[in-house]
Amino acid sequence: MLPFSMACAGKSVLGSIMHKVNTHRKIHLKLFLTWEEWINAD
Repeated sequence: MLPFSMACAGKSVLGSIMHKVNTHRKIHLKLFLTWEEWINAD
């Protein structure tokens, strides 16, 4: 069993990493959708 403080620290680190990944994914998705629209505009 991990000490409670260590568990909380690990969770917050994991949370910040996941937040960064999700933010990047949204940006990539937005770029991809814009690219798709531009390609299909012809």
